Amino acid sequence: MFKPLFFLFVTCSATFCQASVVLNGTRVIVDGTKNEKTLQFTNAGDHPTLVQIQAIDFNNHSITPFVALPQIFRIAPEAGQTVKLNVTNNNLPQDRESLFYMDYTEIPSLKKGLEDKNKLYLIIKNRVKVIVRPTGLNFSMDKLKNALSYHFQGRDIVFRNASPFYANIRAFTLFKGNSTLPWNDAVTLAPFSEQRITLQSRSSLSGYALDAVLINDFGADEKINVNEKS
Repeated sequence: MFKPLFFLFVTCSATFCQASVVLNGTRVIVDGTKNEKTLQFTNAGDHPTLVQIQAIDFNNHSITPFVALPQIFRIAPEAGQTVKLNVTNNNLPQDRESLFYMDYTEIPSLKKGLEDKNKLYLIIKNRVKVIVRPTGLNFSMDKLKNALSYHFQGRDIVFRNASPFYANIRAFTLFKGNSTLPWNDAVTLAPFSEQRITLQSRSSLSGYALDAVLINDFGADEKINVNEKS
């Protein structure tokens, strides 16, 4: 008798996804002098897993931003796999970072002896940021917090990033006395850009200060105070 197998496709971030295959790091920073990065994947599960890697380009570049070698591989239980990521686009801006995404999809194998059983398998897609950092930038992550600012326009807050780096803010909070207005969604500020966010506040935002949680190159959180500049 035929026993159906059910596959459920799940997309989630690398930070919160409960998957057996783990990438060492929550983001990939590629040094522009080398244009390559070695990644380490580990299978913490108890069964073999097939992994497929795909480059995602949201910047509309005509050339595929990078390739991963190998692109498809099998990891045994409690084993690892090294993958080399090579940047293939030689026309990226040299005065600022470029942002791409890397998807790696985990496809579980069927356990021996369970082929004729009704089973539900999760095919999990993880997504991590890939940042290409050009050589010659006279800048560092330590300087990024001082390059961020904000100002209010009505009930909107406008963030400004005056640096050549991407600024990844996990969350921020406006505060004035005992009043706080939290924002728990992530904000990604492109280099030399502004981004407007509409807050659900019925009162004036004048006089509020702002603390933010900035994510550094290692994926760790750093609490910073952002200056208000008109």
